[in-house]
Amino acid sequence: MSVPRRSIALLLLAVAATAPLGAQRPARFSGVTGGATLSDITGGFSSNKDQWGGTAGIFFGSRMSRNTLLVFEGNWTQKGGGDYRLDYLEIPMLLGALTTTGDGSFARVYSGITVGFKLKCNGPETGSLCDSMNGTEWAWPIGIQLGKGLADRKFVALDVRYALGLSNVVPTAYSVNRSWQFRLLLGTPLGN
Repeated sequence: MSVPRRSIALLLLAVAATAPLGAQRPARFSGVTGGATLSDITGGFSSNKDQWGGTAGIFFGSRMSRNTLLVFEGNWTQKGGGDYRLDYLEIPMLLGALTTTGDGSFARVYSGITVGFKLKCNGPETGSLCDSMNGTEWAWPIGIQLGKGLADRKFVALDVRYALGLSNVVPTAYSVNRSWQFRLLLGTPLGN
């Protein structure tokens, strides 16, 4: 299964449409994330039991308009199912809507596209099936964050994300990763 070009084009169009609004004075921020994953492999795969793993990473973002954020991440993420655990370096591009309250609390919903590069595969047949698994994975993340502003414009947030694989784990069989991520984010502003 290939990545739908129409989806990527619509996401890039949305980013381009909101960029002029944020050109006046975008708020930029960065931070770190860490948490747990719960995933499986669905489709033509013989063993698809859920599997717990970990995730950790960094993020950089910019406010594109008053209520629109564009965020890029770099994450180590464990996925897989049954007897197979796959470690990926994932690079998500996420566009989302943000709402804030007077006490510094905020909520954000987002979606986007993720490309992942296989770092490692562990399983009972490490030398055969693991070697045949694709080295690159595309996924469609959808998530929500609930957070609170801290002193010096820093923030903390809880993030729940579902990611549906858009490309096959094994080239010869329809089999995609599905994962839930439960993360804690700590962020700080960049620049002024």
